[in-house]
Amino acid sequence: MQQEPTVLARSPLWLIKSGTATLGPFATAGLLGALEGGKLGSDCSVKQVGWPHFRPVGQIREVGEWRRHQALGGGAAASAPTPLDFVKLCSPRDEATLVALHAAATLSRADVAVAYRVLPPFWLPVATFCYGDVDVLGIVLRADDPVVERTRQRGAFAGAREAGAAETAAAIRLTKRGTCPVLAVAVLPVHVNGILLGLIELGRFDHLFRSDDFERIRSVGRSLGSRFDGSGVPPSAVSRTP
Repeated sequence: MQQEPTVLARSPLWLIKSGTATLGPFATAGLLGALEGGKLGSDCSVKQVGWPHFRPVGQIREVGEWRRHQALGGGAAASAPTPLDFVKLCSPRDEATLVALHAAATLSRADVAVAYRVLPPFWLPVATFCYGDVDVLGIVLRADDPVVERTRQRGAFAGAREAGAAETAAAIRLTKRGTCPVLAVAVLPVHVNGILLGLIELGRFDHLFRSDDFERIRSVGRSLGSRFDGSGVPPSAVSRTP
């Protein structure tokens, strides 16, 4: 079976609104350079090419990371603990799963997310932790759920809500009735020795997850996987197709 490619957003280009003028598009390095050089004020607005509306520059993830770096004295930021560091320090599975959920959501700027643990008696993914305004705690994913089947075949993936059955299923679960619909998802499975032990679904309301977002999510998955050893999980649990 031919596998469809993971759909991710490209590296962003930015339009800058300062007063009555609209400038750009600029790469992220150009945007940050203008802020660092004092050419742009903190009251300017920015939008990524393709977005319908401008946002305050402080709401842009890359700007927030740059400001935290500056507040820590530039080079000192390299030694500051990150959400990923906390995942590596956790030992109990539940604690590690909860911290990984928040790390993945924080690092990728997801709006909502759900973490699943494969638990008895059915040894299927059970929603155990939530991030953001989503209400699915306790639901159990069937072995033939589109997300479970997709991760069994190809591991982590990301894409738009309409990209396929798995993306649609995850987006519907992550969308709470009466709230803004999830338009893009990323899914991170945790496999140990070919057995699915955990799963994280993440959603965004505005645009696709970028390629660097996806790599950060996958790094969280690798750290979380190292906290699991597969003990106590029977061979009948959901396994990954070789």
